[in-house]
Amino acid sequence: MYITYCETCNDLVDIEILKDQQLHHPIYHVDYLGKRSFCIKCKSEVFNDDLIWENDEIAKKIFEESNKNFSK
Repeated sequence: MYITYCETCNDLVDIEILKDQQLHHPIYHVDYLGKRSFCIKCKSEVFNDDLIWENDEIAKKIFEESNKNFSK
C-alpha cells in the first residue's frame, strides 16, 4: 500500500489506486489508460510521484508510437 500526503486531510494517508482510468497527458497530448490515486479517508484525488512517473512512461510510449506511425 502507498502512503502519500493528502492536502485535504493535511496528513500522510493510505491511498486507493484505480487502474485503467482514462487520462489525458497535458504535455504529450495523448489519451491513455493509467492509474489514479485517492485518499482513503476523504476520497479526494492525491498525487503520488511513483504513479505520476508510471503514467508519464505510458503516455510517452503512446506518443512515440503515434509519431512513428504518423511519419510513415
